[in-house]
Amino acid sequence: DYLQLAAQILRNSPAGRVIDIGAGFGTWTVPLAIMHENKHCFEAIEPLPKVHMQLCASVLLNNLDNVNVHRNGISDVRDLVEAPALDFALSANHGAYSFNKAFDNQRGIQTTDGRTDLYDFRRLDDFRFGNVRLIKVTTPAMEHKVFMGMYETLELSNWPPVLFESWTADWYTAERTKALDFFAARGYEHYLYINDHVIAFKTKSQADQLLDDTTSVVKKAEGSSPFS
Repeated sequence: DYLQLAAQILRNSPAGRVIDIGAGFGTWTVPLAIMHENKHCFEAIEPLPKVHMQLCASVLLNNLDNVNVHRNGISDVRDLVEAPALDFALSANHGAYSFNKAFDNQRGIQTTDGRTDLYDFRRLDDFRFGNVRLIKVTTPAMEHKVFMGMYETLELSNWPPVLFESWTADWYTAERTKALDFFAARGYEHYLYINDHVIAFKTKSQADQLLDDTTSVVKKAEGSSPFS
């Protein structure tokens, strides 16, 4: 559902840039880049080495000249981080790997014994991307750190909509609240909920312009967190 909604937003947006943070092997970027090959440019960011290689292969096999691929972690600071490598044999969901170890333990993500990978973490603002039409964030339990490093990007592109994971599970409440509060503090007023994903819009007029049906877009209830 959120892939179809993203396609709808991009269809109704002027030509520009689309950012996929936590791109995996391209299940979001690749189909959207095919649909909008002559309109939008995509920046696909994936830090896991083997998954990044799969992403590059997906882009190459689909002959997508409108996709740039980056092997970076995204956070609120710039840093080089050495972290345990994902065990691909024992982890069923490679996309669920997080740099938040408590989250990995909660979700049963397996890492290798002794082997590590080196990650170049940057703020999204460090890339100085302009003309951004949509940002997608899939960074389990790292959303708030990602958001804290992209304020300038949002401002530079006049506050584009942001699609992000926001699970409704009780153990995820703190992360969900921090993420939603970030957007409330930046004046994002309307939200579309799709299962465990949220699209944040700056205003209702923005949502009306980008969506064909805005009946499920809701406004933040005053004094409430997370949003109702």
